[in-house]
Amino acid sequence: MKIAGSLQPLAVPIDSVTRLPDADNPRRRAHVDDLAASLERFGQRKPIVVGPDGVIAAGNHLHKAAVQIGATEIAVAAADDMDPDELRAYVLADNRLADLGSYDPAVLSDYIDAALASPAGLDGTGFDIDSIADVLASLSEPTDDDWLVVFEQGDGRRELKRTVSFTLDPDDAVTLLLALNEVGAESKADAIMVMARTYISG
Repeated sequence: MKIAGSLQPLAVPIDSVTRLPDADNPRRRAHVDDLAASLERFGQRKPIVVGPDGVIAAGNHLHKAAVQIGATEIAVAAADDMDPDELRAYVLADNRLADLGSYDPAVLSDYIDAALASPAGLDGTGFDIDSIADVLASLSEPTDDDWLVVFEQGDGRRELKRTVSFTLDPDDAVTLLLALNEVGAESKADAIMVMARTYISG
């Protein structure tokens, strides 16, 4: 496993730290396979946190994923300045604070676009077409920003496509509707493009 250069001084043998027993870990669900895929693609980019007793406070599942891919070292930030109660409070914060965030749909779609354009695509990101569909479905409807949406195909597959919303004056809207009525279903996109070019040039 690659460890980022800035973390190299923090690297220790991976078996020199101990994971929390599952029964003591407040985070029950973890996608270790996704974490492993992320480590294989990006390497370790942030340290795990270990208490004075050598037990991992934050990053237990990351450690498990690193072991899964055969890593021999892992970068560690020592929490030597925390007493046991404060360390447990930190564990609580580490497991909860990320849950409080939310996505900006337009920005999220830009990041997904960028990932899809990269050679490895969505590998290691924790996203796939289905999870993107679930996230987008949980967000509010778009307003005037372009929007990444998931279209259900007849065979059950899902495809990502980008839509753009815009507002037309009443006269332009009538013109667009007339243009759509004049063409076949396969050419509606062409009709919209013609309308858009006419609207921009006019």
